[in-house]
Amino acid sequence: MITFAQAPGYGHLWDTATIGSTHVDAPSLAKKTAERGMLHKDVYQRVEAATGVPWWVVAAIHYREADFNFGSYLGNGQSLAHRTTLVPAGRGPFTGPDAFVDGAIDALRLEFKSLGIAVPKVWSIEFALWFVEAFNGQGYFHLNVNSPYVWNWTSLYGGGKYKGDHDFDRSMWDVQGGCAAIWKALIVLDHTIVLTRENAPIILKEPPVTTPATTSTSPVLSAIAALGSMNYAEVEASVKQADKWIGMMTVIPGPVGQAATVIHAEVDPLFEAVLEIGAQTQAGGDPSKIPQMLGALMHQVGNFIHPPSAVPVPPAAPAK
Repeated sequence: MITFAQAPGYGHLWDTATIGSTHVDAPSLAKKTAERGMLHKDVYQRVEAATGVPWWVVAAIHYREADFNFGSYLGNGQSLAHRTTLVPAGRGPFTGPDAFVDGAIDALRLEFKSLGIAVPKVWSIEFALWFVEAFNGQGYFHLNVNSPYVWNWTSLYGGGKYKGDHDFDRSMWDVQGGCAAIWKALIVLDHTIVLTRENAPIILKEPPVTTPATTSTSPVLSAIAALGSMNYAEVEASVKQADKWIGMMTVIPGPVGQAATVIHAEVDPLFEAVLEIGAQTQAGGDPSKIPQMLGALMHQVGNFIHPPSAVPVPPAAPAK
């Protein structure tokens, strides 16, 4: 088995992938499939409550394994009314009004037992991508092919599919969408979904129509102003608002979002330190560190709020 630690590339793949295909109308299909999954969000959330597996992960697996058929076992798509004969074999039967939920809980717990790991308390998108590929099987790793279970209907899938165990056909195309395409469609439709990254949490939703502020009304500049006033209540409220504001900027496509991601990672520890020093000051501590922290914040955030003018780069000397 290829462990999560041995597969560090999922984040880059997620960032690179776009919904699309040369074979089908992937954007339309992904949206329709995501909408179908959302119809039963409450059922998937019951599974999440019992297992710790996010509902959107459960929904994507249910689509891949059974095309959202609630009479099927989540682990392999076979009927819940009979004991399974495919891997995992010998599960069930599951009956009654909670048959699907009971079967899904069984399949997910069995999978984590098979993987030999605990269910994470926080699911990063990287872990979710690794998990669904492990759930389906990691045979594509050894062929250097992006698994259609994960990447079909995205720019990262170019064909190739296992027709059966150990029977790979490079010319065959999967007809179902991959989990990544479904999730990318879901986060546009359902803004309550929070995906985290291995390095920093990011709320993936449609960004507000805005650009970085260039006046003193910027939340970051307000935080700095509050810090200078030594009013701890204002510092706490303003710093938290500034941190949230920069976090929201990270999802804007292009250079602005990229710059915000870097700034967010660098500024977060400073914000925490400012709050700690502010609390100490409020309790009668030494306020002498405040100017130092103020300067550090100004240095880190300044270029993001007021980008420096581009400096022309002189042409390279001609080769001799």
